[in-house]
Amino acid sequence: MIKFNNAAVALATAILRDYLNGMANFFASRKAAKSELTKLTPADFRNVRANLLNLGFKSEFIDENAAELSEILRGILTAERPKLPKDHPIATYIDENDAARELIAKAKELLKKKFIKNEWLEIYDKLGGFNRTHFARKQHQLYSMLENKGFDRPSRFMWSFDNKVRDGIAAARELLDGGKTDEFIAAQHEIYENLLDLLAREEAVLYPTSLEMISEEEFRAMRHGDDEIGYFLIERPSEFYPLNLDSGGGSKSNLKDENLQSESNLSAANLQNSNLNEAVLNPNFLKELSNLMSKYGLNPNANHDKNAVFDVATGKLTLEQINLIYRHMPVDLSFVDENEIVKFYTDTKHRVFPRSAGVIGRDVKNCHPRESVASVLEIIDAFRKGERDKIDFWLELHGKFIYIYYVAVRDENGVFKGVLEMMQDVTRIRSLEGKRTLVTWDDLKKKYGE
Repeated sequence: MIKFNNAAVALATAILRDYLNGMANFFASRKAAKSELTKLTPADFRNVRANLLNLGFKSEFIDENAAELSEILRGILTAERPKLPKDHPIATYIDENDAARELIAKAKELLKKKFIKNEWLEIYDKLGGFNRTHFARKQHQLYSMLENKGFDRPSRFMWSFDNKVRDGIAAARELLDGGKTDEFIAAQHEIYENLLDLLAREEAVLYPTSLEMISEEEFRAMRHGDDEIGYFLIERPSEFYPLNLDSGGGSKSNLKDENLQSESNLSAANLQNSNLNEAVLNPNFLKELSNLMSKYGLNPNANHDKNAVFDVATGKLTLEQINLIYRHMPVDLSFVDENEIVKFYTDTKHRVFPRSAGVIGRDVKNCHPRESVASVLEIIDAFRKGERDKIDFWLELHGKFIYIYYVAVRDENGVFKGVLEMMQDVTRIRSLEGKRTLVTWDDLKKKYGE
């Protein structure tokens, strides 16, 4: 049954219905929305969507047209600022949105003045951070948590909007660096409007939906992953960590341990809501399983002991050594298993693209923008069928030359076990010439002028 909570919901439903039915084109629908509607709240918009579903429109069809529907309602769909605890992740996103708006306002003022490259470089140095922090946290943390709730529309659709804004910023930076001043200036209006539109969509739809679906405990569990990626033009939050953590004096390692423990608690809660045999959750069963594993030389608590020694294929290493080796590799590694689930990535300081713990356990399809998913699945399918064993790509990004290599992982019997991605900034390697056979400390020569 269709319910119209107010006149705005009724009008918006009719306008979007006519557009989706093909009875009105985009421009007519946009004109009608601007002339007949003044404001729609997030709750209103959810009612409009529910009405469209009740009218017979498929959810997938509505999602496929989400960009056009949002554009029809641009400037009309508004959001009231939620009252949130200090440093709540959603409050952090909103603070970043405000910082982005202030930066855009400064850029618009620069457009009225004579072009001075250094002033624009300062703006774009900061704006580039939006791509590396705000987008990265949203895509790898917030979208991931929503996926766990069965809500994957942000991963499938909003990610494309994110990338449109990201690519626009990156392209403008290239024009600026390349000295193409006129083209750079001409691109500014579209970049700012796209970014402002995206911020409005986040606040009108994404954040209210997240607050409804994600619990406080789960938001607290996200904090460490957020910290790993970083923040855009705001101070690093100091509060809203898991409740059993002393955020004032805890070390980073303690923070990680507490966060992982919180995630374990969440996983256990999910298990308890499933249809698994209750015996598996019985404490006596778990104790007996632990004793059985220990009897045959398996240590179920090894992952908590950094000094536990593991027999690897060509040696013996402690867990601490294994993690340190991964952390100091000059390449970034990510592993997706045979079920297309992200299982692992290396936690290096030099990662080409940011990652966070939120990516672990996600369907790899939801870790890429919609327009890239087909290529990702094509690679996995070719590896799974044994048609290919490897494939590589390369690109230039922010003055760096990035090399990406995918290899099929198979066991000794040739059974497909997943995909290993290796990524590296090879800019310096490509510049090498001749040979070096003696120890030479380039950094010391530069420091002391030798």
